[in-house]
Amino acid sequence: MSGSIDSVNTNSGAMIALESLNATNSQLAAVQKQISTGYRVADATGRRRAYAVAQSIRFQVNALTAANQQLGGVQGLLTTTSSALNDISNTMSACATCC
Repeated sequence: MSGSIDSVNTNSGAMIALESLNATNSQLAAVQKQISTGYRVADATGRRRAYAVAQSIRFQVNALTAANQQLGGVQGLLTTTSSALNDISNTMSACATCC
């Protein structure tokens, strides 16, 4: 009976099925990487140009996020400064009316 069963290495149908399984596993791994990272292009494998563009966009988004945070801090500083200047102006106006 073992003589009638061909080895996987010599069985062309089994080899085709194995190649198909390997291709499916490779595609599955790529999709899982996209899902786990949240990026459509997670690495440079196969799509170097798309990866380079994606990295550039990620860098720009990070830079803009940092700039936006800095502007938020500056806005708070300006609000505090404006309030202090208004207090000084009100104090000087009060002094001018009583003196």
